[in-house]
Amino acid sequence: MRRLVAYGRWGGARTPIAAVRVHVMILQRFGYTYAQIARRAGIQEHTVYRCMNHRNRTILADNAARILAIAPSYADLDPGTLVPAEGTRRRLQALACLGWSGAAIAAIAGVSLDTVHRISSAPTVRVVVRNAITAAYDRLWNQEPPTDTKAQRQSRTFALHTAQAAGWVPPLAWDDIDTDPEPQQGEDAGVDEIAIALAVDGQPVRLTREERHIALRELHAFGHLDSELAARLGVDVRTIDRDRKLLGLPANYWTEHEAAA
Repeated sequence: MRRLVAYGRWGGARTPIAAVRVHVMILQRFGYTYAQIARRAGIQEHTVYRCMNHRNRTILADNAARILAIAPSYADLDPGTLVPAEGTRRRLQALACLGWSGAAIAAIAGVSLDTVHRISSAPTVRVVVRNAITAAYDRLWNQEPPTDTKAQRQSRTFALHTAQAAGWVPPLAWDDIDTDPEPQQGEDAGVDEIAIALAVDGQPVRLTREERHIALRELHAFGHLDSELAARLGVDVRTIDRDRKLLGLPANYWTEHEAAA
């Protein structure tokens, strides 16, 4: 009888095991081992093992409640545990949409650039790296990178181009960056914020009409003339004049000579 008690097979009400088995599978996908699940639940590891490897149809209700009460948490996992890399990869991609380079993120996260590069294609990442990237993301998600030097500006532009070409999405596109399905892409996906940022920076990029209007509003607020707006957005001055009037924006003038022109 002692052995039956130790293995969770003696005494107490029993309940169907199906929901428990599914929850154990979810915890495993998250990165938990049987030992970690057992430790969190305060039960024998063999009990968890039997949920998945024996043909039992029921489990002690108390053990079921203990297992089902486990909410996945990276704090439970050892630093070297391998976990799915998708959320970490999405964080790197989202920061690139703001202009953050891999090198800048790596420096802030305290990991190597090689590690950041590996995340782009690896199916898993170690918890310690995942936590470091997450901390950097939580710090940077609503900030643009510095552009004081030429090198910083070039890094930002390269990151934006890379993100646009790959179709990555910025932080605000996610409700839960770890679990959300991929945001909608294509014609109905809305404006391309990266393309707008590149256009405002003076980079040649194709814009939709709506994106051009957004970029025009932003550049107009800086006091640019119609001729400068046209050059920045790659359109004719007459297009700028028409768009500006449609948006209810007055012409900007720097001098009386420009106004007279």
